[in-house]
Amino acid sequence: MFEKPTLVNNVESFADIPIILTMGGKAFAECGGDGDGGTKLVCLSGNCNHRGTYEIPLGKVTLRELIYDAEFGGGIKDGKELKFYHLGGQSGPIGFPEQLDTLYTAKALWAQGLSVGSGAVVVLDEDMCIIDYLKKVSAFFIHESCGKCTPCREGNRHVYNILDKFTKGTATEEDFERLERLSETMALTSSCGLGQTATAALDSCLKHRKAEFEAHLQGNCPVCFPTNKEAE
Repeated sequence: MFEKPTLVNNVESFADIPIILTMGGKAFAECGGDGDGGTKLVCLSGNCNHRGTYEIPLGKVTLRELIYDAEFGGGIKDGKELKFYHLGGQSGPIGFPEQLDTLYTAKALWAQGLSVGSGAVVVLDEDMCIIDYLKKVSAFFIHESCGKCTPCREGNRHVYNILDKFTKGTATEEDFERLERLSETMALTSSCGLGQTATAALDSCLKHRKAEFEAHLQGNCPVCFPTNKEAE
């Protein structure tokens, strides 16, 4: 912001310093597109063909190009369909195929309810259950919570337990309201950013993929209820 770094004590910032000093700040900024100058290190992992860390010009590459182009992710492994992708680390939002043509730049992603965050991009294919994935995210925050504040300490546990009900087929319609209420409470009252953003991925899924939650109420998930699929 204001053409000044907000974080200078990480490896990426240190790696940029000699480049900026050599070519000049203006030239480095011009490597990127309008609004977001320079480059960004992006870590691709999950179900893409070419997992690794890539340096991309900010504002010149779309999410689709990042995941599918041969010079980056190279598409989805084994020719499967992309189901969703998790941006910016565990505290980041989740994106979906209909958002793939968004430029990888802070402003463009923000307009879609997404974010750059740490630069991590976890790619998940059609075999991954969204709710099962969210349980893993919630388990991470349970482990990482320092336990100081109640909203984060207890909120993450309750979120996990409700998500677990969905994967076991015991959830009810009332659990949607409970998840939304927990998420709002944690965001507004947690003491630090960990608790405040712990449900960012959950919020994305409730907004864009509520139907998958509803399917679990009927036991319709080949991952969580494989015996039901076999019966069909």
